[in-house]
Amino acid sequence: MAATNTLREYEAFMRTRKRFLYCVGLWPIKQPSLFYQLLPVFIISMNISGACLTISFIVANSPKIPIMMKGFGTTITFLTTTFRTFFSMPRRKYVRVLHEDLDHFTNSIVKDSATINLISGRLPLVRKLVINLTCFVMLTAVTYLVPPVTNMINQYIHDTRPRTYRLVLPMKYPWSIVDGTASYYCAFIFESVNFFVSCMVAAAVDSHFMVYILQLSWELRAMSHQFSDLKDHDDYDLVVQDCIRSYKRLIRCRDNVEKIYGPIFLWMMVSSAVTMCACVFQLANIRALSFIQIFHIGMYLGARLSLLFGYTWSGTVLTTESEALRDTIYSSNWPGSGRQRYMTSILIMLTQKPLVISACSFAAISIKLFPKLINTAISYFFLLRTMEDKKK
Repeated sequence: MAATNTLREYEAFMRTRKRFLYCVGLWPIKQPSLFYQLLPVFIISMNISGACLTISFIVANSPKIPIMMKGFGTTITFLTTTFRTFFSMPRRKYVRVLHEDLDHFTNSIVKDSATINLISGRLPLVRKLVINLTCFVMLTAVTYLVPPVTNMINQYIHDTRPRTYRLVLPMKYPWSIVDGTASYYCAFIFESVNFFVSCMVAAAVDSHFMVYILQLSWELRAMSHQFSDLKDHDDYDLVVQDCIRSYKRLIRCRDNVEKIYGPIFLWMMVSSAVTMCACVFQLANIRALSFIQIFHIGMYLGARLSLLFGYTWSGTVLTTESEALRDTIYSSNWPGSGRQRYMTSILIMLTQKPLVISACSFAAISIKLFPKLINTAISYFFLLRTMEDKKK
């Protein structure tokens, strides 16, 4: 019964993740329609336009640091979504190969009663991390979209005159926006759709990184299980051959993950410190306690921290499982097996380095990066406070 529940939980989890990628046009399908092919191009165009408008807002308010910082987080969001979509769109072939390899192996694990228990431990944890990430990201979109809508509704209900209309995002348009006219509603729809799609892309692309690492770690666990369960009458050479084939497949999958997510995480390393600094700076400059404003900034900061933790923790999980495989191989009583060929093969396998996910060969993705990025954000915050004090 427990194995059946685990299988159902995994299948439901994967269906949900695939739907998110499909909604933003990044799931690889064999015969995509023209609309599906152009959807990522449309997302990139909207995000570049949004980034240009928020940069105009930042430039226009550069003398006023507290106001200027409101546009930083939105600019980074649009640029990050552009990076995610731009680097995921041409790499659909890598995504397709990655899914073919990992899904084939994962299906063999979940259908085997002897190995299905290997996935039951970490699957609920990754599922909770992905759900938390998705909730933070989508709640961020809600906190941006709801206040302007409720403001309009309240004014209509109380027949407030003159009416003031708020936009969703801090943007500066090259033309004037007149409240209540077509220009306002067009700008409101553009900003709402743009930011909501950006959150959808973040929830789809970033959460799938954790799914890939989860599947890779399962394969490493299955290989460890083979060596820990060796009996005297087993074919040792066959086990070694299976292990070598699986490890070669793992290296190929790891390389594909790096090609897809390496540039994305490298950009996140650069941008996350700036984004978190902007959030903390806005919180520190709230003069009156506004629950909506604090909740809005808190959701955005929580989404950014969840993204960083998900990436760095997943990288550490892969390296830890790879080291655990090497320890299991070393502890498999190979010196006393009496098989010369088997002992030689074990010595060769023990010389292999653990699997590591790197960001464009610039830095290894591990949990050690998480506190370093937070410390960098804090340093930027104190630098901004010093600059603000000098201007006063």
